[in-house]
Amino acid sequence: MAPSTCNNKGRPPTFVHIGGQRCGTTWMYSCLSEHPEIFMPEPKEIHYFDNNLDKGDEWYVQHFQPTESHTAWGEATPRYLHWGDDSVSVPWGQDGEPVPPRLAQLAPDCRLICCLRNPIERAYSQWRWMNYNMEDNINFEEMVAENMYDCLTMGRYADHIKRYFDFFPKNQILIQIYKDVVNNNQGAVQEAYDHLGVDSTYVPEEIGNAYNSVIFPKVQKVIDNYGLECIVKAVKSTAIGDWIRRRAQSQNRQNKYRKKISPETRKYLNDYFSEQIEEAEKLIDDDLSHWKSY
Repeated sequence: MAPSTCNNKGRPPTFVHIGGQRCGTTWMYSCLSEHPEIFMPEPKEIHYFDNNLDKGDEWYVQHFQPTESHTAWGEATPRYLHWGDDSVSVPWGQDGEPVPPRLAQLAPDCRLICCLRNPIERAYSQWRWMNYNMEDNINFEEMVAENMYDCLTMGRYADHIKRYFDFFPKNQILIQIYKDVVNNNQGAVQEAYDHLGVDSTYVPEEIGNAYNSVIFPKVQKVIDNYGLECIVKAVKSTAIGDWIRRRAQSQNRQNKYRKKISPETRKYLNDYFSEQIEEAEKLIDDDLSHWKSY
């Protein structure tokens, strides 16, 4: 597809991090935006292809204002991975049009980054996040049984990846595994830098830091809603930032919402995702056996 024609108020992205949700996108965004050769707008998630299509391509590309020092520019919206899939529910008033064809039309040479997390672990992380952000606590088993908030369909990675492979060459899509990113921060970041064609020897300050842990989520929601990421960046390198990180680690260990998944639910989830995991292994040519007996 030929790229859409846009005015000179911006340029189509050269890359997009498409998710998935609860798969470390916020941390990778921080590492990418810190690189001097990469331009990323704030807020992190523009939500053009899921929430704002009615505003048009010109509205979207105006977010990308790279300078001569930038060789790559893009954004990170985790919902893009699954948005528009037939199995995913669409909230009232939002556009459910699939992302891949629209993105390919606007930016056919765009390089994509995707991170996949064990789908059971991802659903559990989503449940914990929801419990912090919803007024009424949600039972994990009920959430799974009713596929609330698409907690299961988000993890149907094979289905989602196929849609992107239909519109983008495989060499334009970097697929990372969450566990590998956690175990080797620097290697994952260097791989992403290589993929985007920027200096991969650059080491961001975020190496070793955890992002978007389930702590002070209502504060995080205010930050997201009002585009105050600049405040986070200013605080994170201070003593207050260090305290917050220690607090996050402590609460993650003692979280009152943390619980063991029942054997029955665990079996149900393993069975549900089994075929999808096997298909994903073939699609990305990677061993995901550690996901099969969570």
